[in-house]
This record gives sequence, structure tokens and C-alpha cells, in this order.
Amino acid sequence: MNLILSILIFLQPFFYNTLEKSEYIDWQKNRPLTWDDFKAPVNKNSSAAATTATQITAEFSSKNNMVSFKISCKFSKNESWSASKTDYILMHEQGHFDIAEIYTRKLYKALSNHIQTFPGNIKDLNIIYQNIMEQKDSYQQLYDLETKNSIDKIKQKDWLINIEKILNDLEEYAVYHQNKPKICESIF
Repeated sequence: MNLILSILIFLQPFFYNTLEKSEYIDWQKNRPLTWDDFKAPVNKNSSAAATTATQITAEFSSKNNMVSFKISCKFSKNESWSASKTDYILMHEQGHFDIAEIYTRKLYKALSNHIQTFPGNIKDLNIIYQNIMEQKDSYQQLYDLETKNSIDKIKQKDWLINIEKILNDLEEYAVYHQNKPKICESIF
């Protein structure tokens, strides 16, 4: 009995991590979204054809005059849904995930530059994070507004071209995908 209990306690973090990972998809250049990724029930109170829920997380820490941060960009399967599953709408939803990636790279750039040029405290990093998240939210809204939620096919095409260009321009900041904390000396 004690052996079985010990094995279950040992395996609990494994099962928890597996469940947690299965809910989220990390943004990857060669892993586009599919309709199978949209697991949430359709929101019948929404006029949208689909919703893409993304998360940009940032973890900050400081120790021995060193500041480190680690960031991620994820798609939430359990919060994303679709009432109409066409390739065209999926392309629009991928645009939302790609915009989240753009702002994750901008966040990495801003945090790295701030720490290297003006080391401060973790509160400064939180302010940078909040500012970038506000910019992302505004850009996501502009994307939907200008494309009329993908209805304007010309604007939709223009937006996707521009999103790809911005991702390419920020390619050097995709290093955050290596999942290693960025560590810089700080002056506290």
C-alpha cells in the first residue's frame, strides 16, 4: 500500500504537467492552429465566428543583484472556440495568435533592452509588461476592426502580409523560445 501511494505521489507532478501542457499550445513557426485546437463550447451570446484565446506570461525574479525573466506565448485550447470552421476563418484566428507572438517578441526586446541599459527593480519590468500587453490588446482590436473580423478579404490579406513581415523583422527576439531565463546584472 505504501509503495502504491509513493508511486502516485511521485507521478502526480507528471500527470499535472501533462494536463497543463495539453491545454496550451506554444506558438511555433511550423505549427499552425487547427480546428481541433479549439475546444471551448461556442459562445452563443457572441456574434463572432470564433475566438482565439492567447496568453503572454512573464516570470521575473531577482537574486544576488541579478534579474532574470522568462516569457512565453501560448494558445489556450479550453478558452478558444469556433462556430464556423472554415479555412478562411482559421487563417484569421491564426493571425490573432501571430499578433500575440509579435508582442511576445516586443516584450522580450523591451525587457532585455531595459535591463541592459537601465537595470532597476522588478516593478519596472512589470510596468513594461503591462504597457506591452495594452499595446497588444489595442492591436488585436485594430486587426478585427480593420478586417471587419475577416469579412473584408482585401484588408485581411494585407494584415496577414504585414503580420508576417513584422514577425520576420522581430525574428532575433524569438530566442525567448529557447526557454532559458534571460539573466542580467542589476543595481539594487
